[in-house]
Formats: sequence, C-alpha cells, structure tokens
Amino acid sequence: MTSSNTTPLNRANFFQRHAELAFKSVKHIRGLRPVMPGGAMYMMIGIDIGRFPEYETDLEFVQALVAEQSVFCLPGACFEYPNYMRIVLTVPEDMMAEACRRLAEFCEKHYKVDQGELEERQNGLLAEMDQMD
Repeated sequence: MTSSNTTPLNRANFFQRHAELAFKSVKHIRGLRPVMPGGAMYMMIGIDIGRFPEYETDLEFVQALVAEQSVFCLPGACFEYPNYMRIVLTVPEDMMAEACRRLAEFCEKHYKVDQGELEERQNGLLAEMDQMD
C-alpha cells in the first residue's frame, strides 16, 4: 500500500478495488469460487479439489501453486476452512493482476474435466455446428 492510502476511507477504497479485480479475474477460472469479502484485507477462494486430482487437500494445492507459479497464499485449512485458499488484497494492483494470471495458468494446467462436462461441451459444439448449416 502506498502512502496515499493512509486514511481509513482510502484504505477501504483500495481494498475494495483490489477485491473487485481479484473477484472478476478468479470467477472465470475453472475449479475456483471466489468469495467477495465484506471489507477484509483478504479474499477466500473455494477450490473444487475434485477437479484437481493431483492434490488431495487445499494444502497440497497451495504448495504446488507456490512452487510452480510463485503465487503466495494460505490454505483454508489454516483457518478451519478446508478446500479454500486465502489471498491478501494489500499488494499493488499490477501484482494482484499478475497473481491472478498465474493462478489461472496453474488451474488450467491441473484442472481435469469430468465426463459430464466433456459431454456438455461436445453437445454445445454440435449445436453450434447445426446452427451454422
């Protein structure tokens, strides 16, 4: 946080902007569910751990995220909130955007599509192709 964010109102606005940036970015990442904070300096993000079969717990997921992408966050288990992770919103905006980009890259690499989702995608593509005829 910069010195211009030292008043309570400026801090609140800073955290709100960063929360909105993170939420908008993370809500599009398959396998994750961000929870918009109500004024906190951090955001909880739900992990659909079943979609990431390489990892059994949020701790394993976060450890791999740190090792592969250098995105530092805490596993939800630290707060008795399993299958979540917590990110802080106090970093500069460009760092927040980069962390979200890296998080998306990590999830895209490790996310596994189940049979139902695969069939849904195929049916959607077939319907699009039918409309083109």
